[in-house]
Amino acid sequence: MLLSGNVTMTCGEQTVTMQAGDTMIVDPEEVHQMHNVGDVVAEYIVFGICAQKGGRTVVVG
Repeated sequence: MLLSGNVTMTCGEQTVTMQAGDTMIVDPEEVHQMHNVGDVVAEYIVFGICAQKGGRTVVVG
């Protein structure tokens, strides 16, 4: 989830512009990247869920 700023997010062949409050789901092992396109620092939270048996939720800020 993008908390502040404006970014472009590329997943595979698709690129979208995101603003605060937007979210994106990225498939496991999909190549992706984010670029800040504004004058404000982009802040975001990444939520990851491991699909493996015994997996756990990971939250990175």
